[in-house]
Amino acid sequence: MTAYPTYMVSVHKLYELASLASFTEIPSLLVVEWSDCLGYWKVPETLKGIETGIGGTKKRGDPQDMEPVAYIPIGDFKILEKQE
Repeated sequence: MTAYPTYMVSVHKLYELASLASFTEIPSLLVVEWSDCLGYWKVPETLKGIETGIGGTKKRGDPQDMEPVAYIPIGDFKILEKQE
């Protein structure tokens, strides 16, 4: 969990989660399992205040692997379980 200061996730995925939350009136959570713990982040209605950029991988040579992303500070995640 502490390998990077932020968690990078597709803006498209966050948009879909926020839309689902708005439609169902049930909060959406982004749940992440790292090698050392399990945590979640409550998806907000907007990305206001969240760093965004272009990210992804260039390893496969596919330009579609690069897309708008959001960088969520690791400290914003709530820990559900720590791995021993």
